[in-house]
Amino acid sequence: MTRLEGRRKTGLSRLAQFIADGKDRSYSDHRKYDLGPGNHLHVSVLSPYTRYRLITEAEIASRSIASSGTQTNEKFLHEVLWRTYWKGYLERRPSIWTSYQKQLTHDLPVELKRQLEAAIIGQTGIDCFDAWIIELKEKGYLHNHARMWFASIWIYTLRLPWYLGAQLFLDYLIDGDPAVNTLSWRWVAGLHTKGKQYLASRDNIARFTKGRFNPVGIAETAFTIEEPEVHPLMPHVPISTIPSASKYTALIIFPDDLTTDLEFIELNQICSEIIIFNPNDEGQKLPDQFRQEAISDTAARLEMDRSMPVRMISSLKKLQQEQGSFIGYSPPVGPCKDQLKMLSNASSIEWLRRPWDEMLWPVATAGFFKFIKAGLPSIRHLIGDNTT
Repeated sequence: MTRLEGRRKTGLSRLAQFIADGKDRSYSDHRKYDLGPGNHLHVSVLSPYTRYRLITEAEIASRSIASSGTQTNEKFLHEVLWRTYWKGYLERRPSIWTSYQKQLTHDLPVELKRQLEAAIIGQTGIDCFDAWIIELKEKGYLHNHARMWFASIWIYTLRLPWYLGAQLFLDYLIDGDPAVNTLSWRWVAGLHTKGKQYLASRDNIARFTKGRFNPVGIAETAFTIEEPEVHPLMPHVPISTIPSASKYTALIIFPDDLTTDLEFIELNQICSEIIIFNPNDEGQKLPDQFRQEAISDTAARLEMDRSMPVRMISSLKKLQQEQGSFIGYSPPVGPCKDQLKMLSNASSIEWLRRPWDEMLWPVATAGFFKFIKAGLPSIRHLIGDNTT
């Protein structure tokens, strides 16, 4: 896999080619095969673009359905909707994120630190795991099936804390998303669906890597991870999907949502300028590079397409000094939202939410398939799908 460019145009091109090749229709047959770096040919690799919303879930769903309908590409659409489900689930249970952050501050015994170091540098002796560590660091991407196997080995074979594995992924994955990543690790650990763990098997890994790996010594049984906290379901708080006024000082864009192409057709008529909040903008890892490319691409697109001035603000202190009335998409649960809790002038921002999120997050209350059943009518209505 060549290095992914953080540009909306690149993401749209990948989507168009994926659909043109019919891979959304064949996704069900081939999606589980991890054929190694440079050979992720049967999955879309669109997750880095949806992570920062250079392209949106609604765009992917509408274009795929327009080409293939909802029956032949059902598995692909479900994969797109997993992201929405995880995002909505964490919005409704934000204490999961708070608890995860607290666990990251726990001290580790000396022996566990040694085991952690061996895992991070790929010296466990488990062929697939050590190869995936290298791919993770060098490519910033892993096939989704490999992520599940990796997490299972991390937890049940190496007996390392799940939350440290989740943080490792956030540090290195180009598409590392606070909700998707945290809840996926919790699912493997048996914390999402209580008592239902995901256990990788030698035969399964060998089969779906087509014999590239034949891991020896991985755990054959899972154990229960106790969690004393109870994460209550919080009420859904509706947020408007359109601005309430006709004029604002600026639109503030946050890195979690970099697409402004769809909702604000007349943006230059309601705003004088655009501010992009880009905290912690330095870093040498692949996710940092991709994020900076995505932000730069957004600024360039806005200046060209909207003919509007765009400013970058990199610190919370400078953002607090801004005066006027602002609009912006409310960041989801995660680091950006944590930072904005300290923003003293947050009341001057009118928060908006994308229609996709406002319609689907409220039904992300239980399991994924209940979410699908409840959400599909909303999805069809939103994207104008008339297929059956």
